[in-house]
Amino acid sequence: MENDFLKKGGFHLMDNFHEEVVMKDKTTMDSLLYVLSYIAMIVFGILALFMLMNILPLLLSGQFAMAIAPAILLVAFGGLAYLAYVTRNKQSTEYEYTFTNGELDVAAVIMNNKRKKLLSANAKEFESIAPVSDDSYKRLANSMKDMKVYKAFRNNDVDRLYYGLFNHDGVRSILLFEPSEELLNMFKAYIPRNIKVKG
Repeated sequence: MENDFLKKGGFHLMDNFHEEVVMKDKTTMDSLLYVLSYIAMIVFGILALFMLMNILPLLLSGQFAMAIAPAILLVAFGGLAYLAYVTRNKQSTEYEYTFTNGELDVAAVIMNNKRKKLLSANAKEFESIAPVSDDSYKRLANSMKDMKVYKAFRNNDVDRLYYGLFNHDGVRSILLFEPSEELLNMFKAYIPRNIKVKG
C-alpha cells in the first residue's frame, strides 16, 4: 500500500504533524523585571484613576483651565501603566510553531491564554533555512531593511537561532526562529536542498 500516500525523508506527508513551544530561558533579571513591571502597572494605573477622579468634577463645574494639569498627568500615568503592561506581557510571551503536512503556523502566546497568529506559510515557499551564524545570513543583513521580518524567538542564542527566507503573499520575507531538530527534519522532507542544519 506504499502508493496510497507520499513518503519522503522518513515522513508520511499526508499525516505529518508537529507542534512545539519556544520559551525564554528564565534568569533572575527576567523574574525581577516581570515583578517590577507588574507593580508599576498597578501603581501607575491607580494614579491614572486618581487623576481621572480629580478631572471629572472640574470638567462638570466648567473649570477647564484647572483640569489641564491633571489631564496631562492622567495621560502620563496612563501611558506608563500601558508601557508596564506591555513589558510584563513581553516577559511572558512564548512562540508556538505548528507544522501540519508542509504548512507552518507561527503564533505568539501571551500570558498562557492569549494567542496571536503571526504567520502561515508553506514549507515549499522557503528558499533557504539556515543558522544565523551561516555566511548566507550575513550576506542578507544589508537587504533585510527591505523585507518583512517575522521575529519568533525568545533567546538570543546564536547556536539555536535560524532564519528562513521566503516570499509570502508577494512580499520578500524572513523568519527568525528557534526550530528543534525534529522540526528541521520535517522541513527537510519538503525542501531537502534548501535547508542547512548547524553541524
